[in-house]
Amino acid sequence: MSRSAPKSRETPTLPQHDPIAPWCADVLGLFAGPLVEVRFPDVESATLEAAADEVRRAQLEAEALERALDEARGRTLEANAALADRCTRALAYARVFATAQPELEAAVAAVRARTERPSAELAPKKRGRPRKDSATVELLPDDALAAQ
Repeated sequence: MSRSAPKSRETPTLPQHDPIAPWCADVLGLFAGPLVEVRFPDVESATLEAAADEVRRAQLEAEALERALDEARGRTLEANAALADRCTRALAYARVFATAQPELEAAVAAVRARTERPSAELAPKKRGRPRKDSATVELLPDDALAAQ
């Protein structure tokens, strides 16, 4: 049985979107290339690369959280659709059950009325200028009619 040598450093996973500002990437390139041997207080190739790695790790974490949020939103939509189906069935059963019970019939009818018209909160807001009704638009008279 052959064993592979353990890696001293894991291959870094890159984020889907590069969080490093282009000018910072240029500075990193300078300190990885022609300035690799230059050291300033708190600034050298290794410290800059470590800071860039921290930014990339934070971006990976953000992307993972965004994926988890998208998945949770999808599960919420699915669960809400399942709930709506059950509520539809429950309302149908309640309608039959409420027969000959005027107060209950009224309550069920009120709930049904709310389900049949779109909620003001869900209806999209109309944008732009209102249309002019063709019946109220005044047209300029033809030259022939104006001459009479």
